[in-house]
Amino acid sequence: MFKVIALMGKAGSGKDAILHELIRLLPDANEMISCTTRPIREGEVHGVNYFYMTPEEFGARVLNGEMIECTEFNSWFYGTSYEALRSNCLNIGVFNPTGVDSLMAYPDIELQVFYITASDKIRLLRQLNREGDPDVHEIIRRFKADEIDFEDLSDIPYIEISNEGSLEDTVRAVLDQIH
Repeated sequence: MFKVIALMGKAGSGKDAILHELIRLLPDANEMISCTTRPIREGEVHGVNYFYMTPEEFGARVLNGEMIECTEFNSWFYGTSYEALRSNCLNIGVFNPTGVDSLMAYPDIELQVFYITASDKIRLLRQLNREGDPDVHEIIRRFKADEIDFEDLSDIPYIEISNEGSLEDTVRAVLDQIH
């Protein structure tokens, strides 16, 4: 049995910051690092933020049944391999609603989902400040895509956590709900 904490939220909601703080506070937890075919962004590191791979490498993993979830977004592929899971600890990762839907289908995964929210203004400011020279068109595209992706979450049981205060308060709210 795999115990998985899934953090989901729109771009700029703070999922990655929350993930890293949870990993810091829970040293026995396993950070689930996803795979992607999208280009590496400024400040990202292979094997830390994602495992960056070619579409052919990613496709081979999917065809070989090595992925527990995968999705296509803006012509790029994202997914999580079985290798990212550990059976002897709490696994924590960031997922979109499609990925959470996939995880819910596995009987050997005990899943707890946290929907991280923040106002559009806060999310926009975070995205603008994330990179030295932000791609404003990409930020707008992400906002539009999130409106569609998060339109109907009725099939996903989740706990909503607002991330508009301090990171410490948000992480404490998540920790208080983990069972």
